[in-house]
Amino acid sequence: MGGLATTSGPTRAGQPVSDTYYPRYYAVNDRPVKLVLLDDGRLDALVLDVTSGAFVPDRSYFAKVSESGIGKDVDQFTEQQFADLVVALRRPIVARLLTRPLPWTSTGDGEHPYRAEEDGHTYVLRVDDFPAEPLYTLLADGDELADLEDWPAAWRRPDLHTHAPHELDTAARRLRTLAERLCTTTGRDEDAMRAALGIPTDPPPMAAAHCTLRAGDIPTVDLQFDDPVLRRADLDDQLGAATALPRTGPGAHHVLAYPVRVPDAPSTVHVFARFTEPPEPSTVVHGVLLRIDPA
Repeated sequence: MGGLATTSGPTRAGQPVSDTYYPRYYAVNDRPVKLVLLDDGRLDALVLDVTSGAFVPDRSYFAKVSESGIGKDVDQFTEQQFADLVVALRRPIVARLLTRPLPWTSTGDGEHPYRAEEDGHTYVLRVDDFPAEPLYTLLADGDELADLEDWPAAWRRPDLHTHAPHELDTAARRLRTLAERLCTTTGRDEDAMRAALGIPTDPPPMAAAHCTLRAGDIPTVDLQFDDPVLRRADLDDQLGAATALPRTGPGAHHVLAYPVRVPDAPSTVHVFARFTEPPEPSTVVHGVLLRIDPA
């Protein structure tokens, strides 16, 4: 909410402001503009950038608001009306960003593990308190653009060895949450599995390359990873002790089985993790199969 400015003087860009509530919210030719107080008590204009979705300083809009007046290509909004307008205008911007192969790099920061630079703008992914909150929040030049429930299929992750530990832990917690959700279903068809998962399976969750649901007496959800998403150590930390299954041949995967149970739930989910080489703690997971069994 806006605060009460106590400085006085003319209301020109960058000049002290008299007793008025700020920020104020406008649209100039349908473009969102907000007048805000800077830390030194001076006034500035922030305008929605239609490329990045972030607000950028542009004091020329301060003059447009002051000189044109309300009703002359200028509309004034309440805070909520302005927020709704910004959300609507950001939707196509976010949709475009989610389909672009942004050049993500690892930051080494557990809370903000990924950063990308494009067209003069800086994009950052923040890891949230999953599963209570969405998995990621996308920021552009410091402004929150959108919450993301999963890694977009068009984006490429940096190498696994450059991931922050918190990021790897989040991916493993994500898998455990999906397994626990499947424990709550008694359905054996694809609709029941999708309802229990609570997220879309197309595009595949967890940045998987493929997601296959198989209905029947023993329903399964199979995730195959082309990009490095998980290591054995991450699964051990989140799912507990694993049982190594016998290999079915010299070219077969190495498979570890992890049981996941939820108290009083009707089903138990066994997570079968596949590896292309003997699974040491740092070995990357090639795929996981979640099998729903009676509890």
